[in-house]
Amino acid sequence: MSPFPLEVANAKANGGTMLNKQPDGSLLAAGNNPTPGKYTVVATTPVTGITAIRLEALPDPSLPANGPGRAPNGNFVLNEFRLTAAPQGEPMKATAALFSKAVASFSQESYGVALAIDGNAGTGWAVAPQFGKAHVALFHLQEPLAFPDGARLTFTLDQQFPGKDHNLGRFRLAVTTAPNPVLTDSLPPQVVQALAVPPEKRSNEQQAALLNYYRSQDGELVRLSRAVAQSPRPGDQRLIGAQDLAWALLNSPAFLFNH
Repeated sequence: MSPFPLEVANAKANGGTMLNKQPDGSLLAAGNNPTPGKYTVVATTPVTGITAIRLEALPDPSLPANGPGRAPNGNFVLNEFRLTAAPQGEPMKATAALFSKAVASFSQESYGVALAIDGNAGTGWAVAPQFGKAHVALFHLQEPLAFPDGARLTFTLDQQFPGKDHNLGRFRLAVTTAPNPVLTDSLPPQVVQALAVPPEKRSNEQQAALLNYYRSQDGELVRLSRAVAQSPRPGDQRLIGAQDLAWALLNSPAFLFNH
């Protein structure tokens, strides 16, 4: 099951760093590059039953060595990745969401991605020497986030590698509801293209692509649609009309009074 992109409501960083939203939904860091660095991202999603968080570290020509980090060699160290979650529209009910494990497409030796959720700010995830390319991390939740009306998610990315300015340069967040999330999940090309366009500028075809994709991820809707499609259809549409007419006559006040 492919991941669902998140709608970023607010993104801020310390020390004069700016997190600028890009057309593809990612955030690109610019301005100061302090140590330690801390990013806080608030995002919303209508999705319920979230089982994992997907974090993409993305290259960008504005970054040293094309990133995905802001260190001179393009690296980063994500020391701690934390999440609090609340029902949509009820931020005061936020509670910490706990992770059970983390996997990544690549990790630097002695800087495995699981170290970003170990509660120790002295360890973390890094990607040397694989600079200038995309990397993906998947953080599995201990319990699914199942808010019926959607969720408000607050992410904290702590980066404390001493004196080296190893902050993330460009990154993107998404969620998945897959029972067994995997790193190879990807969005269909037409959905990616539609998401890159601001909502108010999307064509009818792009809106339809997003709607159809969202519906395809709803397991219950898919099951019901399949059941309807497999139900036998009457061979003669006139039979349906006759049945409707008979039902109306049988339930008319005149018929019921006389019988």
